[in-house]
Parts: sequence; structure tokens; C-alpha cells
Amino acid sequence: MREEDLTPVERRVWDAFSRGEKLDLCVSDPVDDDPANSDGWGPSVRSGALR
Repeated sequence: MREEDLTPVERRVWDAFSRGEKLDLCVSDPVDDDPANSDGWGPSVRSGALR
């Protein structure tokens, strides 16, 4: 996977990893952050972006 093919969220993961930082994708709303409501979270991070 090429760097230019990353989605915005994958780009955030890549940037945080390269700096050795944690990345928190929570939005600070208990209802929105609840995994039971994950259908509204938007695109996920593809495994190819993590490799």
C-alpha cells in the first residue's frame, strides 16, 4: 500500500506510529464512543495500512 492511498484516519495512525505516540480516535461522547454504536464510526483502518 502506498502512502498516498491512505485514508485520513489511516494517515493519522501512520503519523502517530512514526512519532511513537498514542492515537485516541474517541470523540469524547460516551454514546458515540460506545462500540455498540460503531456503525456510525466511519471507515475503518485497513490491515494493509497497518502492515
